[in-house]
Amino acid sequence: QGDYDSEVACDGADADPSNGLLIQIADAGSTITCTYSNTFVKRAELDVAKTVTAVPPTADIEAGSVIQYQVVVTNTGNVPATGVDVADDLAPDLSCTPADPLDVAVGASTSCTASSTITQDDIDRIAGGNGASGVITNTATADGTDPDAAPIHGEDSTDTPLPANLLEFSFSKAAQLAATDASPGGSVGEVIDYTFTVTNEGNTSITITTLVDPQLPGLSCSGLPYGPVPPGDTVTFGPAAPADVVCAGLAYTITQDDIDNQGTGGSGEIQNTATASGTSPTGGGGDSRDATDNVPLDPPQPDIDLDKSVSPTSVTSAPTTLTYTFTVTNPGNVTISGITVTDTSLPGLGPITCTPAAPFDLAPQDTATCEAEYTVTQADIDAGTGITNTASADGTYDGDPVDDQDSATVDVDAGPAQPEIIKSASPTS
Repeated sequence: QGDYDSEVACDGADADPSNGLLIQIADAGSTITCTYSNTFVKRAELDVAKTVTAVPPTADIEAGSVIQYQVVVTNTGNVPATGVDVADDLAPDLSCTPADPLDVAVGASTSCTASSTITQDDIDRIAGGNGASGVITNTATADGTDPDAAPIHGEDSTDTPLPANLLEFSFSKAAQLAATDASPGGSVGEVIDYTFTVTNEGNTSITITTLVDPQLPGLSCSGLPYGPVPPGDTVTFGPAAPADVVCAGLAYTITQDDIDNQGTGGSGEIQNTATASGTSPTGGGGDSRDATDNVPLDPPQPDIDLDKSVSPTSVTSAPTTLTYTFTVTNPGNVTISGITVTDTSLPGLGPITCTPAAPFDLAPQDTATCEAEYTVTQADIDAGTGITNTASADGTYDGDPVDDQDSATVDVDAGPAQPEIIKSASPTS
């Protein structure tokens, strides 16, 4: 029994005496001899019992946390085990008392201690996105030989739960205006340079996959996807080193439309939102973050200037043609729309024609020219006073009127009065 194989053999007619000897009629008068044999059966066994003796609470586990283990190897066989070597796949510092390789007698045990430091790779290899969880499986083995040099092997494993994945990162955007004047905000032609920053605030590494900014259609980052980015690390995006990721198209040039429309939605600022996207190292759990940084624009300064001139500037007789020139200039910083030029104070003035044709729009610092003609009458000469008239240029910005007026005077010089002598005779014959 146990570690022995027992057999009974008899020389009688009963072929199987193991279930009780039967005396057959054929054996009557004969002596039956039975032989009992008890053979030792070799059983080589090593039992490995591995336990976790110290580990931080699951929620507090991070890269660098240490798990303490105890490994007990017991010879549960019936033959000695020699040259027993104890190993642990994640604990190279395993230490046994006595030191291995060692001999373990039947029923004897040896105790070993080990520790394993959790790496970021251990946490990162958890598949899935936010909330996915996993374990660190750690296996200890014991290997030796029996008295016949046959191998003996035993092993045991432990599972240490890891904290749930937390895929979390912050994304920020910084705008720098390269001002070319002393105005308080951005002006037409000035350039806004952007940089971006991503910081990993979770417990798993992330891979930054895309960076998109609708205000920067030429944005292109050759280093994407970028990662893995360990927890706590920050990645910068800029036009050149020392940025971690070098990108083209990070500059925006302010346009006249920006000033005219006062930025995004009339806010008075260039407002645009960039989006960064990232995934866990296993490719799961994609997430994205938005970032905005606003740049104030110069406030609108709608203005219009009308300069009216006439040629010639003096007349002595009628009929004389006067040519009026109306020069309209936009000295402000926003486009003035729907400009017309009128002059109603001089009856008889011909039509006013403009280049471009009225109504017209004028961008800042642009000029338009209009002309009209007037023919001096004898009544103008007889009046002997200057011919003065006033014109008006009228437009709008953002629905509000913008106008200016200017006058021109033509001197009238009829010369000294010349009496006319009319001679008559009476009688005439």
